[in-house]
Amino acid sequence: MKKFALAFVSAGVAVSTFVLAQPPLTVRTPPQFEMAPGKLPEKPVQDAILGLLTAIEADDYANFLRIGDDEFKTDLTKEKFTRMVEITAARLEKGYNVIYFGDMKKSPYTIYLWKLSFKDGGRDVLGEISLRDDKVVGIFIH
Repeated sequence: MKKFALAFVSAGVAVSTFVLAQPPLTVRTPPQFEMAPGKLPEKPVQDAILGLLTAIEADDYANFLRIGDDEFKTDLTKEKFTRMVEITAARLEKGYNVIYFGDMKKSPYTIYLWKLSFKDGGRDVLGEISLRDDKVVGIFIH
């Protein structure tokens, strides 16, 4: 038992010595870091995000699918939609803000990133919406 305790202490000393021997970390802001855009996304993107959130809040599956492309309409089953409604509808009804972060080009579509901040004071969620030719091809809410 004593041998184990000594080995543990020795290992602890060796590890802490290694950590202390490291040079201090210098942190600087690299030139490639930028602030999120100080502007809103284009009107079709705003309409798509708000249309989808409104459809979730109202539990309106038909309206949710209306702004999607054919593949979106096929892939997003009623069960998947119902799960989104169960998770977020009650919180959406209490009010929310959409904070736009920016977009990522992923040919042939563009992914728009945003945060959903709820008025109920609970945790925020991260949202992604993918559009191609002003049609929704995907939505993901983290």
